[in-house]
Amino acid sequence: EIRRARQLVRASLQSWGRHAHVDAFELAASELVTNAVVHGDGEIGLRLEARDDEVCLEVTDAGPSSGVLRPTRSQSGDGGGWGLRLMAAISSRWGASTGPAQTRVWMVRRSDEPPL
Repeated sequence: EIRRARQLVRASLQSWGRHAHVDAFELAASELVTNAVVHGDGEIGLRLEARDDEVCLEVTDAGPSSGVLRPTRSQSGDGGGWGLRLMAAISSRWGASTGPAQTRVWMVRRSDEPPL
């Protein structure tokens, strides 16, 4: 699923002429889909949308959050805990929400942001 998400992001951004942001969104998609696989439940959805001056990425899964939906450091020493911290660092804005049937994490990056 992670490879497919990265390929979809790359192909979409290139077809929209948003070449400068491919690396940022491939990395974001990889992190968010990984989080959905590890912490989520059910089918994983990915949506990428280009607007006039920004691109939005959203990843959902079909379950309530099993963890904290804010940037944290892993307490287990397993090297995890970087996904949402990364979102905060590479996005113009981001957010997360959870309900009984879905967890949603999204990020927006402005077109004028420098490439990674």
